[in-house]
Amino acid sequence: MSKYTLYITLEGPGDLPHHRSHWSFAFLRPNSPFACIYQVLLLDGMHLIHHLDRRDGVPFPIVGSEGAVKLAELDDTKYVEAQKIIAEEAPSRNGHDRCQDWTLNCVIALEVAEVLEPGCAEFVGACVGLSAREVKERAGERWVDA
Repeated sequence: MSKYTLYITLEGPGDLPHHRSHWSFAFLRPNSPFACIYQVLLLDGMHLIHHLDRRDGVPFPIVGSEGAVKLAELDDTKYVEAQKIIAEEAPSRNGHDRCQDWTLNCVIALEVAEVLEPGCAEFVGACVGLSAREVKERAGERWVDA
């Protein structure tokens, strides 16, 4: 029985290449209005250096977000494994990658570890750089409006 749902939340419309939507992971328990969020936040905009940020008790859907894409339903074991994998993924510090790239790297690691179904990384990878509207169209039934 699944006890958690894993989402990627999109904040901002992301209509311009240098102003992409901000992506974060949200773990949500059934019937709970609060999520556990993992994201990378920008420390240095000139050099695109990020740091990992984890927050508990964040209202879901995130206020001001465009919506979210459902990735998976997880049991307790996969929930713990997913959190560990995400927390261990190094934040982007190469002067090029952004939060969407970090999120994709996490999804790839989650798929390799068999926490996510095959094909999930391919779907997310195809969404990197797209506007929130375009992601919503691609996500179809997986999309949750804010």
